[in-house]
Amino acid sequence: MVLDLRPEGFQLLKFKERVLDYLEEGSRNHTITILWEYLLLLETCHKILKTDEAAHMRDQRLYLPYRELVDAYGKDQYVSEGDFAERMLMLTQRMGDAFEAHNHAHTLNKQLTSGEISEIIYSHDVTALRNRLVTYLKHKEGLWILFDNLDKGWPPFGVTAHDVITLRCLIEALTKIEQQLGKRHILCHGVVFIRNDVYEMLIDSSPDRGKAAQITLDWTDQDLLRELLRRRFTYNLQDDTLKFEDLWLQTCVSHIKGSETSQYIIERSLMRPRSLIDLLRLCRSHAVNLGHDKIQVADIEAGETTYSNVLLNEMSLEIRDVFPGAQNILYEFLECENELTETQVLLFLRRKIEDRNLQKVLDLLIWYGFLGLIRGTGGVTFIYDVLYDFKKLKGLIENKRAAGGAKFLINSAFWKALETKRVS
Repeated sequence: MVLDLRPEGFQLLKFKERVLDYLEEGSRNHTITILWEYLLLLETCHKILKTDEAAHMRDQRLYLPYRELVDAYGKDQYVSEGDFAERMLMLTQRMGDAFEAHNHAHTLNKQLTSGEISEIIYSHDVTALRNRLVTYLKHKEGLWILFDNLDKGWPPFGVTAHDVITLRCLIEALTKIEQQLGKRHILCHGVVFIRNDVYEMLIDSSPDRGKAAQITLDWTDQDLLRELLRRRFTYNLQDDTLKFEDLWLQTCVSHIKGSETSQYIIERSLMRPRSLIDLLRLCRSHAVNLGHDKIQVADIEAGETTYSNVLLNEMSLEIRDVFPGAQNILYEFLECENELTETQVLLFLRRKIEDRNLQKVLDLLIWYGFLGLIRGTGGVTFIYDVLYDFKKLKGLIENKRAAGGAKFLINSAFWKALETKRVS
């Protein structure tokens, strides 16, 4: 059983605004942890009841535990309507109302006890619900809980202490669920997908560093991206011994504008596998439409143009989400040179950005890989080249400033859309 949770927006914002002000710091940790635990428990039940709605009628082993789980889950409005984001918002709204009602009924300085907090949050018999869930999961091979988008909309350099506490409590709640199910001999794994900079803040603020296992998913090796393509090529061929070079030459011409074509395409992917696949798919589609037996130079150029325009729009939206004042800021670089001094970059930004926010927006452009630092004789360092270690890249930029001035290169992924003028 896989529980895949990806809310579109961070729905705990209202919870933070309406509830956390009533709690001491120790109570905050306790409250957010039991909220996550309760929410994950309910979502697991919801997924089971939805997935096995038909299967339990055909499998007598599942029928009785399924019906018992239905009875324990109940018909609460929270559990019966909407998607995960809506249900999460509904739960926090209900909690906010309950906390405000409690606050009005008592003195403003009265702090809630752990028992009062639990009573407000829980609308189910949690013990009974957990027992029914355990009984049902014994008929499954295991449970995986995957949580993504928690940090969606969080600014790269403005994550608050409350945000980090919320993340830490989510991890603690997942750990508790893993341990509770593990004692009942049920395999359970919880995985949270977060950005590197958020993880670093989590580690810095955690007294028990190293307790949570970390797996880095950043792609910084171009050969790994080639291997990803090779495996996709060989999947349907059922022959994993084929080499990338041989497969690539059957798929695409060897060179474009003096560069090897796989290198040319990878350099425009921002080292993102999905972007690489999207770009290659657009090139292939153009070749198929024109009846080419392999991807030609014209197909790559046409695919790159479409891809670059889509990427420019998507990244503009990403930047807007974390800094609304920088909406459409990338379009200020239309028809500029691809190499810019820091002074030139700031002149473009001043068209829309106040002076006090210039450095913040410049940092965003560097963080998202739009700008890379030119080093030495043509070498360029983008954020993914330093494993998204922004402090390291900032240090390199400071060194360049001290030596006479920093110079940046607009990422080649945006050249087509921005119609940049090539300096090098």
